[in-house]
Amino acid sequence: MNDSPNLIFTQRSSPNIQTIHGIIVCIPFFYLIVCVVVSEPLSIPGNLVLFMLMLSVTSLPAMFRRHVMRVEFDDKHNQLIITYPKYFFFRHDVRIEYEATGFIAFNDLGVLKDTPTSLSHLKFYNKRTYIAQITTKLTSWKRDWQSEDLEKMHAKLKTFAKEYKDSPGLI
Repeated sequence: MNDSPNLIFTQRSSPNIQTIHGIIVCIPFFYLIVCVVVSEPLSIPGNLVLFMLMLSVTSLPAMFRRHVMRVEFDDKHNQLIITYPKYFFFRHDVRIEYEATGFIAFNDLGVLKDTPTSLSHLKFYNKRTYIAQITTKLTSWKRDWQSEDLEKMHAKLKTFAKEYKDSPGLI
């Protein structure tokens, strides 16, 4: 660990997986743009071009998902620091004051009502504006986040943050 007194949680698997995924999605997308500009496929069979188009269209929304790589509780400055990749490649840090922090804890069945017995998702908000989420689902060969991490974060968040439950009015 580090010498910082801050409570820090990080992803178990490497964030390079998101970068590799971004490269895999962007290569066929840029190829298709070149094909449209030149107005002819560059000696690739039509079925492969169709596959590349389908891959690009279905994978591009993943660029805008905000899955957390790192969470830091900075008690010295009363800030929550959330790090997530922006557009696959760029690391983006969001600092939220403790008094403006909100969260929703839920599992695969819905929003948690009482105890975090099977906590699998944790969404972070800044004054009711969505920031990012943590998911313990399998995204590679192993889980990125352990449910114990989410339970520890949930316990820490309950000491200072607002917990939103079933709030359709969230932006």
